[in-house]
Amino acid sequence: MVHLLELKQIYLSLADLIHYIVYNISLLDIPLPVGIIGMWRWSIWLFRKTIGLFYRPQPATGYMTTTSIVIPVYNENPDVFRLALRSWLANRPTELIAVIDHSDEKCISIFKEFQQGLVEYAFWDTKLELIITKKPGKRPALVDGILVATGEIVFLVDSDTIWAEDVLVNSVAPFEDPKVGGVTIRQNVWQPSSVAQRVFDVYLDIRYSDEVRYLTAFGDVITCLSGRTAVYRRTAVTPLLDDLMNEKFLGQKVISGDDKCLTLLLQANRWKVRYQENARVYTPGFGVFGGFQKQRLRWARNSWRSDFKALFSSWAWRKPFFIFHLIDRLFQPFTTLVAPIYCLFCIYQQRWFMVGLLITWWSLSRLIKIRPHMQEKFSNIKILPWYIGISYWFAVVRIYALFTMNQQGWITRWNSSRMALAGPLRLLPGYLATAMTIVLIALFINVMHTKTDAKNYATPAIHAVDRSYKTKPPAPTPRPSTTNSVASGQHKDGSGLGLKNLHIITAHGDIAESFPVSTPVSIITATNPLSEAHSLR
Repeated sequence: MVHLLELKQIYLSLADLIHYIVYNISLLDIPLPVGIIGMWRWSIWLFRKTIGLFYRPQPATGYMTTTSIVIPVYNENPDVFRLALRSWLANRPTELIAVIDHSDEKCISIFKEFQQGLVEYAFWDTKLELIITKKPGKRPALVDGILVATGEIVFLVDSDTIWAEDVLVNSVAPFEDPKVGGVTIRQNVWQPSSVAQRVFDVYLDIRYSDEVRYLTAFGDVITCLSGRTAVYRRTAVTPLLDDLMNEKFLGQKVISGDDKCLTLLLQANRWKVRYQENARVYTPGFGVFGGFQKQRLRWARNSWRSDFKALFSSWAWRKPFFIFHLIDRLFQPFTTLVAPIYCLFCIYQQRWFMVGLLITWWSLSRLIKIRPHMQEKFSNIKILPWYIGISYWFAVVRIYALFTMNQQGWITRWNSSRMALAGPLRLLPGYLATAMTIVLIALFINVMHTKTDAKNYATPAIHAVDRSYKTKPPAPTPRPSTTNSVASGQHKDGSGLGLKNLHIITAHGDIAESFPVSTPVSIITATNPLSEAHSLR
């Protein structure tokens, strides 16, 4: 008998546990978009990864031609510039042209040391040319350098970009095809140590192993030949310089985003573009999160402008993979915020099962996505929590960038003599618009919450395991007559019930609780271990 009672208690406990799990799983339908958006995002990711499997870099076939490296320099770290300069010369370009702002005296001095042979170096067959400019901005510096360049292939390189020794030969290989006008190459962070640098390195790995592979494999298109090292055929890029200098968006002259501008202009003129994964360059990145965030904000503004321009360009619609990518990217920051906002709802409502489920899913899914980053060093898994949190925060930054995309300037190398920072009143509309967007997403989730059937799903109560059979059983308590109680009630509201107190009978037949009622209620019977609810009529 004791064993049967123990089995019964185990059975009831398991039934309650199953009931509790089913209840929480049913809550997945509360904001229906959470599941749909999650499935959509993962379908897109799998589609891109599948397409990207067909990508192959162009192997170096021995093709070589004259090359020019153009480097605009402004307010650069002298040590980084010296290291980068050595790496460029190690690739033996035909010529190297540095366009340095007149105020950057340290970098001017460093370049002159190399130019005059005052630095011990193995390769001196590269022509070094220095242009000191007083023109503010990166675009004029690029134009001045390109106009002076004589090489058939022109490398536009950021002053803090460090090359591997095989960058030049692998980057030039695709230009053997006379229809190729531009090439982009693989990028990573140089010796990352801080959280900001490590997360940035993850972003770069994901971008080049996912987006760029996908677009170049079947789409034969690229969203951006990154300015860290963008490679152009000189005859293809020279006719675009006037449009580069005079680009406007919504009537305002565009200052940053030169690499995206040239990339779109090049493809609009029907030049092919290529991605060379076998050529890799490195950037130091920002050691502090504040600088990294400003950099991401500037890039996000550039992306919004270039994406909208591409969507309204006829040439882009001849590239279905490209258009699909652009449209998906328009909605991405908004859909990204659905999951964390839903998680906040669950925390507020103390649905800890769902909170744990969401955090587990985020960890597993992001772990899969950063797998290319961990292939080189598994200890990089430590960055996973930071990457998850920062990725959601950058979705907010990207939404803010949408509402401020016409705000110009290099906010990472700002100088008051070049451009004044935007005042608080000018920034306020962007902050308000971003906040309202987040509120609207939250309201949308809340509306879906109230419309779901899960709100009517009774919250389960776990049965307390009764082991009273191990002690002397209590004296039986007389069961009150429910029929007489009902019969004695006074009808007050037409419901047929006017009881002041209703006795709820437990599965053991004892009186558990008395409370006032004035509407029909459910009485729990004890016909079997899994109790059924019957309405009292």
